[in-house]
Amino acid sequence: MTDSPTAVELLDAVVLFLREQVKPPLEAASARDARIAASLLQMVRRELARPAGDETEEIARLQSLLGSRECDLATLNRLLCTRIAEGGIDVTNPALSAHLWTVTAAKLAIDQPAQSTYVRVFKR
Repeated sequence: MTDSPTAVELLDAVVLFLREQVKPPLEAASARDARIAASLLQMVRRELARPAGDETEEIARLQSLLGSRECDLATLNRLLCTRIAEGGIDVTNPALSAHLWTVTAAKLAIDQPAQSTYVRVFKR
């Protein structure tokens, strides 16, 4: 059961407060810091709001790509990097390319959803 306000709603309220109440009367450096704090909170909000199963799907793609039973995402990502660096996985592999595009899109959706290249490439 989720009580109201949710974590996402609380973050939205803090962001609104920082942007509308705190930032306007501040001097330039402090206003910049308030803007950065609001942006970081929005990143946390987007992370919390991402679809359930994203990590599970990433783990499944990596296990398939690497032929590994490892189930920890960090371990699988280290293994992927090692295999790429050592030439153990072909960088022209379509499954690798698809995985990297999917991960990139998911990360940009959280970190930079308004970035022009993200919007142009992934939000068509």
